[in-house]
Amino acid sequence: MSYEYTLTSDDVARGPPGAVSPLEVSFTSDGKRLAYLYPDASGIRQIHTLTLPLTNEDVTIVTLDSANKSLDSLPLEERLRRERMRLFTIGVTSYQWNYSLVLTTRILIPLSDQIILYNLLTTEVSIIYDGSLGHPMDPQLSSDGLRVGLVINRDLYVIYIDEVVISTGYGEHVIKRLTFEGDKEGVSCGLPDYLAQEEMDRYRGFWWSPDSQYISYTRVDDSNIPEYIVSYPGDEDPHRVEKHRYPFAGKSNPIVHLYIVTVPTRPFAFKEELVKSSNRYIDLTTDAIGADSYIGRVGWWPDNTIMIQNQNRDQNILELLRVDPETLQKSILITEKSSSWLNLHNLLNSFLLTDLTTNQLTNFTNLLTNYLSNQ
Repeated sequence: MSYEYTLTSDDVARGPPGAVSPLEVSFTSDGKRLAYLYPDASGIRQIHTLTLPLTNEDVTIVTLDSANKSLDSLPLEERLRRERMRLFTIGVTSYQWNYSLVLTTRILIPLSDQIILYNLLTTEVSIIYDGSLGHPMDPQLSSDGLRVGLVINRDLYVIYIDEVVISTGYGEHVIKRLTFEGDKEGVSCGLPDYLAQEEMDRYRGFWWSPDSQYISYTRVDDSNIPEYIVSYPGDEDPHRVEKHRYPFAGKSNPIVHLYIVTVPTRPFAFKEELVKSSNRYIDLTTDAIGADSYIGRVGWWPDNTIMIQNQNRDQNILELLRVDPETLQKSILITEKSSSWLNLHNLLNSFLLTDLTTNQLTNFTNLLTNYLSNQ
């Protein structure tokens, strides 16, 4: 029996059979639940959760009608960020478990211009940010689960989660501004620059400390980069253009510095002048790399010190740095050098006294254990 099928443009654009698989798989801190993203029949990604150990009735689908159904509704900066992440899906695109041992059933979910907390046990949805100040970018729960860091209009903010508001539905969660430079031309705080996203596979621009007292973040100034104009001659509006500060090879790069800010534990302790003065610059300059560098990776070790992988512009020297968040004193733990270039990776795993990473000094990937010291 013959069968005829007309191939459509949607068929061509859709991924091949078998290409759809669970994404963003993660466990709760107690290991009792697992979640992942998977599309429904209409192609909109939703959150699926499992309770461990598995039984026959463990799959729970968190269906959210307000999930992003169109990329066109997002602001340009968010669309560009997703393009560089190669994230072209709609629906729920990210989520985060609350890793506080007391609040393990809560999931933080960005939805369009809102941020919600979803309780897996009660199925209650609490809106902790309504988009009134602008589109929230890259919201992240603090380690203690009591605050949310996010970027609005190119500045860092913090939301204080109010349990009374969640339980009663009355009142509002307090939101405070941590940086005050986003209104400057070409300046952003807490967002990765173009080179970090497109060339270094780093899509994050701020990081909570393990004790939730600090946020380290990148301050980007690309005002020194000439604007590159992209036109759309086939658009309904023939005059439509986009302006981008594109760093061409061999030309100037954005000025990217690492900073740290102290985050008050409660909103009543928040004093704007004190927060402004707590924004401190972390000097990553070393003899081997100098001041013109790429901040490849940033994170925190379990002892509450900052981890930085810093690379020179030729990309043949890579340093693993450790910085004390109080004194800002830095130490060089590892220096790698190559006659050609060094690849960045995401294989650094930190433990209490050691870190586990890799290098490619023999032209192969080698496993490396480095014992940390307090010196």
